[in-house]
Amino acid sequence: MCTFLILGVGTQELLLILLVALLLFGGKKIPELMKGLGKGVKSFRDGMNGLDEADKKIRSNHDAESFDACRAGRCLRHDMGRTGGRYVAQVFRSPFDFPILLSANFGELRPNHFHNGLDIKTQGVTGKPIHCIADGYVSRVAVLHGGYGQAIYITHPNGLTSVYGHVVAFSPEVERYVRDYQYANETFVCNLFPEPDVSGEEGDVIA
Repeated sequence: MCTFLILGVGTQELLLILLVALLLFGGKKIPELMKGLGKGVKSFRDGMNGLDEADKKIRSNHDAESFDACRAGRCLRHDMGRTGGRYVAQVFRSPFDFPILLSANFGELRPNHFHNGLDIKTQGVTGKPIHCIADGYVSRVAVLHGGYGQAIYITHPNGLTSVYGHVVAFSPEVERYVRDYQYANETFVCNLFPEPDVSGEEGDVIA
């Protein structure tokens, strides 16, 4: 004898549930109810395996090594939007060469604003190399007294822009560009939008 179990529900219990559903909703609703039950069981199994929707998209679009790296926290992921009605998943590399631990999260409530970024712990050391998370070009460089302080913006071919704030120093090429402007204009504070001729490839040290 084979006993069919769904989340601890045996065959007799399942038949009783179907009978009650038939009396309450009628025969036409049974296929729809069973479809919903099937989706619920599938979602439960995925949850038990630790997979969410973003994981499924990444797994279907990338090789096993990339997927495992993302699950292990060695990359960042972002659903870029829809192309032809289908989601396209883009996996970004981590800006650091060590495991990511956050000291502050995006959207945290501050005294007069919401925190607009992810603050990453740098193992108690300043000046750690910061890597470009994907190919792109330097679209903005800022040196400010508040906000992000020293920040560099990389615009990527997919239309997204990654922002690296509170950096100690820029890459030599960007540093020369900023210094030339500061001396020429006799100002420390600057908010620059260079021509897209300073490129950054995935993994390049940008700060």
